Amino acid sequence: PPPPKAASSPIVQQQREAKPRTTKAVLNHPLRILVMNCQSIKNKRAELHTIIDSAKPDIILGNESWLTPEIQNSEIFPDSFDVIQKDRVGDAHGGVFIAFKRDLLCTEVPEMDTKCELVWCKLNIIGCRTLYLESFYRPPEKIDPEYLEAFNTSLARIMSNGNAHVLVGGDFNCGGIEWSTLQVPPGAPKTQMQLQLVDIVKEHCLAQVVNIPTRQEKTLDLLLTNSPSPVNRVKGMPPIGKADHDIVHIEYDVKAKRIQQAPRKIFLYKRADMDGLRDHMARVRDSFLSADHSDQSVNDLWVSFKSDFIAAMERFIPSKMTKTKYSLPWIDIAIKRLIRKRDRLYHRARKSSSPDIKSHYKRFRAHVQKVVRDAYWKHVSGIFTFDDDENADPDGPLQKSGKIKKFWSFVKSLKKDASGITSLRENGILKTDTRDKANICNKQFQLAFTHETDGEIPSKGTSPFPAMGDITVDPVGVAKLLSKLNIHKASGPDGLNARVLKECSSEIAPVLAFIFNESLVQGVVSDEWRQAN
Repeated sequence: PPPPKAASSPIVQQQREAKPRTTKAVLNHPLRILVMNCQSIKNKRAELHTIIDSAKPDIILGNESWLTPEIQNSEIFPDSFDVIQKDRVGDAHGGVFIAFKRDLLCTEVPEMDTKCELVWCKLNIIGCRTLYLESFYRPPEKIDPEYLEAFNTSLARIMSNGNAHVLVGGDFNCGGIEWSTLQVPPGAPKTQMQLQLVDIVKEHCLAQVVNIPTRQEKTLDLLLTNSPSPVNRVKGMPPIGKADHDIVHIEYDVKAKRIQQAPRKIFLYKRADMDGLRDHMARVRDSFLSADHSDQSVNDLWVSFKSDFIAAMERFIPSKMTKTKYSLPWIDIAIKRLIRKRDRLYHRARKSSSPDIKSHYKRFRAHVQKVVRDAYWKHVSGIFTFDDDENADPDGPLQKSGKIKKFWSFVKSLKKDASGITSLRENGILKTDTRDKANICNKQFQLAFTHETDGEIPSKGTSPFPAMGDITVDPVGVAKLLSKLNIHKASGPDGLNARVLKECSSEIAPVLAFIFNESLVQGVVSDEWRQAN
């Protein structure tokens, strides 16, 4: 006999089943906040999206956006973010904004606005006080006491509440303050202005948590808070584009209330057994038409057919669950490696005093920026330009290549609303809460209706036209309409997919014709049909 495979009986390793990753664990990570001096974000869309893809922030406190009211937020920010901003009037520079993920329950706080560049929002926190966030910018030329006094006035309105977390992030342009001791060294530039900021910090019992240089060797970009204990981590990131301010990445250990996204079921039609589905629906048709439906309502008939149809889809068409995930199609593995290498060089240059290392980092950062921009515009160019042998014929290679779908996906990504009801404004205030949005819609709908007085409907007399005869729905006509359905259209409220309806048109047409005729005879429609658009 052959030698044994083991000298002793091998121990059977019991494999533990992997625990599914719950939605709650994903949503309860600490808040990731970026403090960013953009130095114009108008022409840095690709760089901004790359930063969001790599750092995955929940909130961005930005300044020096250089935006104007004519520029839509959707032209700059991804559709997974909402933006509250304050642009500088009559000047193409300056400007502050707060960008936050759409699943966060954030609300603008316009009553805190004063005569300086700042914007506030409040964020609902689970089992904790409300978190107020501010994005602030002090231009270098603003050294008069009135500017910081306006900042102090806005801050005092929040702090008077006495029951709120406060996070203030931005570029204060105060690089001479020693934050560990709250002292301004003798001979520091703009001493009076910096002492004024120190007094404001002391007055409101704030702590400054950014302990790294953000521009050369000075800490200009700050994060002030009255609750520093939840701050888990503060680190620097390479600046956006050619800006000379590093980005500050903060992890704040609070659990924000989020709008939980329900997973969606996607049917895998390429792996479907359409022949089996058609045979099954033929048997369902024969069984349905041979049964007695005299005591059933139209709604019962429709629910019965729909249940059988969906059960058949589940049986013959594989499916998977998915959720919307933010990703950039132009960022491939090679670019991600370059970004990680750039970040390593950034941290190495920060710790080193060697001019060669710093110069190497700057050259490599410029190289990565060029690669990202080239990849972005190549992606956009591939959507809008076609090969010579492609055309716009509905049955031509253009449709088969899927470029039309990519084109409209790109156009949709530039629209303000992504899906569902986006954040709405009431009296200039951004509302993200579901109840607030419902109330705004209700008020708008009320304006579209007239208030009729109670009374009899006026008679218009006898109609001069002959009466219309009975309407009969023919199965052949139903099958013809089903065969012309556009399989790329989304399902309606009933959840029946156009591709499957078209595939089974001849099998299900008699059943649908029977239900439609019963609807005409009984004078009622199914409950789901009332929801059709």
